[in-house]
Amino acid sequence: MKETAQASAQETGNERRPGNLIYAGDEPVPPLPLVILGLEHAVLLVASLTAAIFFAHAVGAGPSQTEALVNVGLIAGGIASILQACPRYGVGSGYFCLHTSSFIYFQASVHAAGVGGLPLVFGMTALSGLAEAALSRIVPRLRSLFPPEVSGLVVATVGIALAPHAVRSLAGMGRAHTEPDGHALIVGLVTLGLIVGLNVWGRGVLRLFSILIAIVAGYVLSYSLDVIPAEHLDKISSLPFIALPHLEHPGFSFDPSFLVPFLIAAVCSALKLTGDITSCQKINDADWKRVDINSVGRAFVADGLGTFSAGMMGGTGLSSSSSNIGMAYATGATSRYIGYSTGVIFISLAFLPRIASLLTLMPGPVVGAITMYASCFMIVTGWSIIMTRMLDARKTFVTGLSLIMALSVETIPELYAGLPVVLKPIAGSSVALAAVTAICLNLVFRIGISSRMTLELEPDGLDQDKIYDFFDNAGGSWGARKEVVHRAMAALSELYQSVAALGLATGKISTVASFDEFNLTLDVRYEGVALHLSETRPPADDILEDEDALARLSGFLVRQYADSTKSEAAGGRCRVHLQFEH
Repeated sequence: MKETAQASAQETGNERRPGNLIYAGDEPVPPLPLVILGLEHAVLLVASLTAAIFFAHAVGAGPSQTEALVNVGLIAGGIASILQACPRYGVGSGYFCLHTSSFIYFQASVHAAGVGGLPLVFGMTALSGLAEAALSRIVPRLRSLFPPEVSGLVVATVGIALAPHAVRSLAGMGRAHTEPDGHALIVGLVTLGLIVGLNVWGRGVLRLFSILIAIVAGYVLSYSLDVIPAEHLDKISSLPFIALPHLEHPGFSFDPSFLVPFLIAAVCSALKLTGDITSCQKINDADWKRVDINSVGRAFVADGLGTFSAGMMGGTGLSSSSSNIGMAYATGATSRYIGYSTGVIFISLAFLPRIASLLTLMPGPVVGAITMYASCFMIVTGWSIIMTRMLDARKTFVTGLSLIMALSVETIPELYAGLPVVLKPIAGSSVALAAVTAICLNLVFRIGISSRMTLELEPDGLDQDKIYDFFDNAGGSWGARKEVVHRAMAALSELYQSVAALGLATGKISTVASFDEFNLTLDVRYEGVALHLSETRPPADDILEDEDALARLSGFLVRQYADSTKSEAAGGRCRVHLQFEH
C-alpha cells in the first residue's frame, strides 16, 4: 500500500512533499486504490447534486427534466474535474479539485427561469462559463487582490458556511423536518465517529478508505433504522442497470439584463475556486509560501469550461467542491490522478441509473457527518494560510470585518432580503460576501502603505528595540511572511552591531527596506569602512586572537541570513545590499 511513500520526503515539481500524505501531487496511485478512492470521492460528490435537484424543485421541473439536470451535473462535473487535474495547454491547475453543480448560480438561474424559462438559464449559464474562463487571461495581473489573508479567509469561510448545513443534515433536519430526528442523529453520530476514529487511530488501508467505510456503515445503519424508506429502494430496483443518459434541452436564449447577475455568479465561483486551489497548493507543499496565481488562472479555465459544457448540455452552473478537498487531505490522498478516476466514475454514473439513484438518495445524516468532518479541515487550513503572514491593524480589519459579514449571512439572512436581484448572488452567499468584502477592504487599506521604509541609527547609540519595531511595523503593513521578516531583522541587527562595535561608520547608518511581494530588500548605507561579507567561517582560534577574524565572522553571519548579498565602497561611502526571497 505504498508504505514508503508516506515516509519519504521526495519533491513533486518545485513542491516539497508533506510527510502526512500517502499519495500527493503528481504521485501515481496503484490501480485498485485509485478506483476505490475515485469511488469514495464520487459518492461524496453526488451528494452535491442536490443543488441541481433543488433548482428543479424551485422552477417546478418534472421528473424527466430533473433527471436530465442531474445527468448533466454528472457529465459536466466529471469533465471539469478531469480538466482541472490535467495542467495542459493552459487548462487545469494540476491539482485534485473536483467540480459539481453549485448553489452559487441558484438565485440568478431561478430568476432567469421565471422570465425566460430554461432556455434563458442554459444560455446565460454557458455565457457565464466563457466569462470565467476569460478571467484567466488577467488573473496573473491581479495578484495583489488575492493576498493570503483574502485567499485564506475564503478557504476558512467555506468551512464555516458548510458547518450549519452539515449539523442540520446530521440531525435529520431539513425543509420537511424542523426538529432533530433521533434515528437520524444516531446514524450521523456513528458515521462521524467512525470517520474521526479511523483517521485518528487507523493506519494504512483503514485511514485511506475511512470515508468509504463510514458511508457503507451509514447506509446499513440507515436502512436498519428506517432512515432510508424501503419504497425508495423498490423504486431503484425497477430502473435499468445500464442506459444512455437522459438529457432534455429546450434550446438557448439570451437576455442582456441577466448578464450582470450571471457574471457576478461566475466571479463568485472563481473566488471560491481561488480559495480551494490555494488550499490544494498548501496541503501539497510543505514549504508553501504564496499563492501560485498562474495555477489559479488555469483553474478558472477548467471551471469555466465545465460550466460552459453544463449550459450547452442543459444544466446549471458548476463550482469546485471544498468538501472533497478536505476529505482528500484528511485521508492523506491528494494525488491529481484521483481527479481523473473520480471524473471518469462521475461521468459513468450517468450511464448507470440504479447506482446514480442510490447515491443520490444518500441519507442526510451520512452527508452531514462527511461534510462536518471536511469543514474542520477547511477552517483550520484557511486560518493557517492567513497566519503565514504578519498582520497589522489594516489586515486585522480586512480579515475580521469580512468574517463578520460572512457570519451575518448565516445568522441573519433576512438582513439582505430586500437587496436587488443583481446583488443576491453575492449577498446570499457567505463565501462570496466574505471574498468581495475582503478584496474591497484590502484595496482601500492599501492606500497610504509605502513599499519603501527608512531606518536611521547612530552607530554609538544602537537600539535593538528600534530595529525590532521597524520590522514589526513594516512586515505587518506589507503582510510579509514572518520567517522572512525575522531573517531580515537578524541580518540587519548583526550588521549594525558589527559596524558599530568595529568602528567602521563615522556617521549615521541608514537602511532603506523595500518589498514587492517577491523580495524583501535592505539597502544599508554609511560613511566609513566597508564590512567584508565573508563566504567562509573563520577558524575558532583566529576569532579569539584576531579582530579582523571577528569582522569576517560577522560578515559571514550576515551572508547566511540573506539569500543574496553585495558589499561595495567608493570614496569612503559604503553600501551593503541584502535580498531575501519572499
